Amino acid sequence: RRNSYQPRGVHSVDKKWPGVKARQTTIQIWFQWEGERVWETLNWFPSQANLDKAGRLRKRIKTLIEAGSFNYADFFPDSPRAAKQIKPATRFFDVAVDWLKTLSVLEDTKRDYKRILNRHWAPLFPMAIGEIVFEHLNQCIVQSNLNERSPKYFNNEIGPLKQIFKHARKLKIISDNPCDELEYRKLIKEDPDPFDRDEVERIIEYFYRTSMWGEYFEAAFFTGLRNPSEIIALPIPNINFNKKTIRIDQAISRGTHKSHTKTRVNRDVHLNPRAAQAFSKALKSHPTSSGPIFRHPASGNEVLTGEVQNDLWREAMAVLGIRHRPMKNTRHSYATFLLEEGVEPAIAASQMGHSVQVFFTRYAKWINRQKTEEELKKIDRGVNHGVANSVANEFDFYAK
Repeated sequence: RRNSYQPRGVHSVDKKWPGVKARQTTIQIWFQWEGERVWETLNWFPSQANLDKAGRLRKRIKTLIEAGSFNYADFFPDSPRAAKQIKPATRFFDVAVDWLKTLSVLEDTKRDYKRILNRHWAPLFPMAIGEIVFEHLNQCIVQSNLNERSPKYFNNEIGPLKQIFKHARKLKIISDNPCDELEYRKLIKEDPDPFDRDEVERIIEYFYRTSMWGEYFEAAFFTGLRNPSEIIALPIPNINFNKKTIRIDQAISRGTHKSHTKTRVNRDVHLNPRAAQAFSKALKSHPTSSGPIFRHPASGNEVLTGEVQNDLWREAMAVLGIRHRPMKNTRHSYATFLLEEGVEPAIAASQMGHSVQVFFTRYAKWINRQKTEEELKKIDRGVNHGVANSVANEFDFYAK
């Protein structure tokens, strides 16, 4: 039925926007609300620009009404109808937005959280958060194959979800938290699995011979940069051939440039001869003297992911008959090279961008092996020094 109230003093009806009427000093719009046509006044002068604005507003209101998410008070807080409206149950989406606003983190981190929510938890967006039960969460996990991923990945992806429900409980929107039944998976810390020197040289030679990625992989093996995030983001000006340093102060993660490293700590990496050789070769074919040192060889475009490199990497492992390990193990290989050459662990840690504690934990096997070999040599020297020459000559196993 029609609302009993009809606007008076109508100056004209805007033909461009049905449902919009210009009065002498204001604009009125109408829309269907709870089975009747209702009118609301906008205190905007009826210029054409404001009439267009009112038309767009009416269109947005109609869309929200059709979606069942129109809140009268958001648009017309002084209207009597706003007070009468029964507020819809708080949606998961609304709580998620509110939670994001409370975070004191970098915008890059917020974007990562948004991607996670869209990637796995989008089916929950329109649902009233108080009606969500564990079964709904489990359905999202199964649909996105999240249960088939590694424990680390799984934990990263459920983290924001758990925080949103925790936020809802703090606000007293919910009393029962379905995430209480969603547990983090136990992380199994595996030892680094580096390539030995022979394998490294075979891999590098293969890429130089079969592709245009030889320089990339030689640099990856002999700088220890995070592969691919730090190496694809490395700009030419950050490579100083005179001072023999590489400045690491940025990264590319999931196609997004970040003005910081993974640990948010900048570092200077020593530019050794093998890394310098790789970068010098890359510069010869570089289209400009600025931008990232490594680009797609065929197109010259920036490299924003590790997809192409990973495909080539898997193929190389198969062709060479080398046991497959992830491409990121180029970094582990460099760390163990440093330790095998007797570099102090604290120095090696700074080159890799690790804290000393993390480095000792991760590479304890190689550090202990190096120290054990050094101590055994001391034993050999000490024992051999105290043995009479005649006896030493007779039982000199090392000389035979």
